[in-house]
Amino acid sequence: MALSGRAIAGMLDGQDKALAGIARVQRLRDAALALGMSASTEGAGAVLLAGSGHARQDRGVPRYLATLDPRARIAAIAMFEVVAGEEDPRDYLEGFDPGAFDAIIFTPRLDDKDPCARFTGKTLGKE
Repeated sequence: MALSGRAIAGMLDGQDKALAGIARVQRLRDAALALGMSASTEGAGAVLLAGSGHARQDRGVPRYLATLDPRARIAAIAMFEVVAGEEDPRDYLEGFDPGAFDAIIFTPRLDDKDPCARFTGKTLGKE
């Protein structure tokens, strides 16, 4: 699983060992979500609302659902907030294989605050 420090507010750039551990946890979380969805639906179907990394066909929850039930009908839909000045849909696929999703929905951005700014100058896990 490719994961970069950029995906975690840039706090782990160059820390490959930590990124590998986080990637393993993400894979386990995706597998657990798939198992829970599969066990709880009894054939009725389910919807998972999660971040686009978890929704990926190639390595997210859909991958594990397909393993649990190869006949399952699965649709992976990503949602991306539109950033002012970035009007080309390809701009939003950096780090994503476009084939990882069946559809992409572009939504208005909630605000222009940088969600990573609060971590600047801090070590992850410490105040």
